Amino acid sequence: MMIAMKSSGVAWIKDIPVDWEVKKIKHVAVIYTGNSISDDDKAQFEDATEAYPYISSKDITLETCAIDYANGMYTPKANRKFRIAKKNNSLVCIEGGSAGRKMAYLREDVSFVNKLCCFEARTIHPRYLYYYLQTDSFAEEFQLNISGLIGGVSQGELRNFSIVVPSKPEQRIIAGFLDERCDFIDGIIADLERQVELLPQYKAIQESPCYRNGNKGNG
Repeated sequence: MMIAMKSSGVAWIKDIPVDWEVKKIKHVAVIYTGNSISDDDKAQFEDATEAYPYISSKDITLETCAIDYANGMYTPKANRKFRIAKKNNSLVCIEGGSAGRKMAYLREDVSFVNKLCCFEARTIHPRYLYYYLQTDSFAEEFQLNISGLIGGVSQGELRNFSIVVPSKPEQRIIAGFLDERCDFIDGIIADLERQVELLPQYKAIQESPCYRNGNKGNG
């Protein structure tokens, strides 16, 4: 069945289904950056007792979007100075060499550095928002807005970025489908990594006298 399409009105998004909308991110999510900790003070934030993991951009893996929650830095839960990014929301690096490239979905509450920005879903499915942040459309708009010596995009500009918004049932379906595909791909990668780890063992077995003699005996 053909899906009726319409122009999105945004050059880098192009056509979308007629019943989808294009909104500003500020209309579907709240965004905010975290807090910096000076190098001199970092030794004060190593106690994991009743504390949140403190995440910086180096703790996010570019290739897998995984977060190292056990990086050795924590902020006390009683310390209200630090902004908290809640579980089931997204972090995006918005400044520096990894700006617009490093991002991750939170599996637990964290505090975080000021070069990271939390995208807290409000009227949109959090997993759909996370996947949209990985689209070419978001990447292109991000690149068009980078400025400054370090290279980054401000919160004000990010709030006015466009996002394609299907109906809520469609958001759940899209997010669920992509979750399944990612799990499938992750499974393949994990299997390949296991095989790579076993290669030295296979090689050692093949080079052993027993293996060589056994093969000769079967020849």
